[in-house]
Amino acid sequence: MISSARTPIRRSRRPVLTAATAVLAIVLVAVGIGSAEATTSSRSESATGATHPGPNGSPCALASVPPRALQHPNHAPTARPLLRRLASRLRPQPSDAEVGRFAFARLEMKAADSTFEGPCVVTVMAHADEQRWRADDGSGQVTGTPWHTDPTDPPAVETTVYRAGELRGVVPGPVPTDPAALAAALDSAYPPVDITAAAQVRPLRAAENVRQIRHTGTAARVRAIAELNAWHYTNKAARRAVLLVLADVHRLVYRGSVAGYPGAIAVSVDTADWRDVLVLDPRTGAVLAYEQVLLRNGQQLGVRTPYMNARTVYTGCGRSPRAGVAPSARPQ
Repeated sequence: MISSARTPIRRSRRPVLTAATAVLAIVLVAVGIGSAEATTSSRSESATGATHPGPNGSPCALASVPPRALQHPNHAPTARPLLRRLASRLRPQPSDAEVGRFAFARLEMKAADSTFEGPCVVTVMAHADEQRWRADDGSGQVTGTPWHTDPTDPPAVETTVYRAGELRGVVPGPVPTDPAALAAALDSAYPPVDITAAAQVRPLRAAENVRQIRHTGTAARVRAIAELNAWHYTNKAARRAVLLVLADVHRLVYRGSVAGYPGAIAVSVDTADWRDVLVLDPRTGAVLAYEQVLLRNGQQLGVRTPYMNARTVYTGCGRSPRAGVAPSARPQ
C-alpha cells in the first residue's frame, strides 16, 4: 500500500459523510458536484449548471471533467497491427542506460473523490503526486504530496520508507521480457473479475479510486500495464513485450493522436460504460499516461459524460542506486 493511500484526503470545503468503505474497492467512479462549495480551481472541473433529480426529487448538480480529446473518439480501428509494427522497431530511451537497484517513477495523479452530502453524491477532483523508488525485493520509498482537492494549497510533502516485501509492485523480480511470461504475470496480479461487478459505478474516495482493481478480462490487462509502469522500470526489451501483450488484448483499438501529448498515440478498450486509455510514445514504446473515462449512463450518479474519472501521468522514470535520489535521464 502506498503512502498516499493511507493519508486522509484534505478537502477544501467543509467535511461531509463519506461513502461506505465496505463497498468493494474494484470500481472506478464518476459522480456529480452537489454545491457551489465543491467547485474546484479548474473551470473544467466544475458543475455544468445542469441538474438531475436526486433520490428525494431535489436537484443535484451534474459534474463535468472532460477526458483528453482523441483523434478517433468513436469509430476506431483495431490496435493490433500498429502495436506489432511499433514493437519491431523500438528505439531506446536515455533512461535505458541507467543502472541501479531501484526502479524510479514520478507520477502526477487525479481522481474523482466522492462523498455524500444530503441527498446528493458530491464529487470533486482530487490531486496527488509521488516519486517512487522500488527494488525487486519490494523495499523502497515513496515521497509525494498526499491527496488534496485544492491544487493551489497542497499539503506538505510526505515520505514513507518500506522494508523488503512491503511494496508489492505488479510482477516479482525484473519485468519479464518474454511476452507470454509477462502476460501471465500481469494476469496473476490483475485477475479478471465478473462483468456484473465490474460494471457497477459506486462512490469512492480518490485513493481508493486509484488503487482499485475493477476490470474484466481485456481492461484488466490495460490497467495492469499502467500499474507496471508506475512501480517498475521497463527497459527496451520489456517495452517490446508490453506492446506485444497489448496487441493481444481483445477489442483494443487505436485512437490516434491525443490532446496534450504531441507525437503520442492512444489505445483503449471499452468495457460496459467504461473506457481505459493508455497514451504511448510510438518511438520508444513508453507509457506516458493512463486515463479512465465513464462514457455513458452517469446521470444516476450526477455525472455529465464522458467523464474523466482517473488519470495518471508518468513524468519521469529510470533507475537509481539509492532510494530518495532521482535519476538524471528522462524519457525523450
